[in-house]
Amino acid sequence: MKCGANLGSSTAQSTTQSNVQLQKAKQLSKMYFSYFGEVLKNPVRTGQASTADHMTNGLITMILFSLVLPLIFYFQIKASARKYGGFLIDHLDVPFGSVVVKPFFFLILIVLMVNSIVFLVLKMGNVTVRYQEITARFGTFMIPSVTFLVVGLLFTWLGIGGGALGWVIGVGLFSWFVAICFTIYSFKRDHTSGLDAYYAVVITYAASILILYLFGDSILGSLLKDLMRL
Repeated sequence: MKCGANLGSSTAQSTTQSNVQLQKAKQLSKMYFSYFGEVLKNPVRTGQASTADHMTNGLITMILFSLVLPLIFYFQIKASARKYGGFLIDHLDVPFGSVVVKPFFFLILIVLMVNSIVFLVLKMGNVTVRYQEITARFGTFMIPSVTFLVVGLLFTWLGIGGGALGWVIGVGLFSWFVAICFTIYSFKRDHTSGLDAYYAVVITYAASILILYLFGDSILGSLLKDLMRL
């Protein structure tokens, strides 16, 4: 009986912990989407006011950015296979790991590397700032970019491709570069010493393009290799 009582107590504790974690997850989601909407209404004002306390929101945005883009291509590949492959290829098993999981890890690494570059150029500009603040603010300014990519994902689900989808993705990626510029300037605008904000942006863009070129080549090479095996 005592053993059964202990087992029941352990199960009850496990259930309670699960409920607590679920409630925390719901609260975090609610807070994030509230912040998401606030940023969309006033991106610059909200972004400039973000602090290290918003780092979690920034990280969530970076994760979404890195996940949504591969998902768009995943569903586009499946849609193209159905459209041009005929009945025999209608149920083509597009490798989720190769098309989504691998690129996701590459992209999140790229975003964090760019985040680190922003941190370094701001240090060169004599700006006293913590890495957590950079993450929070860069992630905040990335919200419009994520919004465009989510719209692109919806287009894919609705079967809208071609120029419209390409335009939305293009604007989303362009908005990401805009986020880099605004992040740097928001910290540097009140500091006249050290590396000028103009050169800080140029250095970050050049480094970002180089990183995208190097990692992009690896991502595409790996993706094409896996798709050729189908």
